Amino acid sequence: AMATLWAKAAGGNWTAAGTWSNTGSLGADSSGPPTAADDVIFELGSGNVTNNAASVCRSLDCTSGTGDYAGTLTHNATFTLTIGDGTAGAGNIALRFSAGMTYTLGSATTSAIAFASSSATQQDVDFAGKTTGNVTYGTVSTACSYRLTGAHTCGSTALVTLSRGALTTNGQACSWGGFDSNNSNARSLTLGASTNYTIGISGSVA
Repeated sequence: AMATLWAKAAGGNWTAAGTWSNTGSLGADSSGPPTAADDVIFELGSGNVTNNAASVCRSLDCTSGTGDYAGTLTHNATFTLTIGDGTAGAGNIALRFSAGMTYTLGSATTSAIAFASSSATQQDVDFAGKTTGNVTYGTVSTACSYRLTGAHTCGSTALVTLSRGALTTNGQACSWGGFDSNNSNARSLTLGASTNYTIGISGSVA
């Protein structure tokens, strides 16, 4: 069943049950780790968390609860954070980082994020100016639909992949090492007000 899980004040590894509470960052109960059906909240009181293994959630919101998250989310190399299941995340948000948090990559590429929803509801993605590793949209279903609500930068060696479904850049500035959508799946890319001035392919990835 779907639940909302808060990262607790003490923080910890993503896959550790004791890192999470279903009553807020000061909650004493351990309710984790998150499943693909769970909405995850990092709030002002949440501690530092490490993606220490392949991990999942339905959505990740760092601007909810008691206030914007100000801690550090460390994303270790080789591990993918997979976001999404059969229903849209709370508030139709897939991922929303906070401006004041720190997002630390173990690898400029393999500290990866995969958007895996099979819901047709358009969901928002906001990296809040953080540099990511590889990002893939539509790893599961052609029904999925994502909209950027903030700029997205990944390193010069990192790749943004549109595998299935719809991606709308929504006029946001994007700087990607490379972009890949070379397959036969149903998919669409809508640039809107994003132009060659706001989307840059700057890296060594073809």
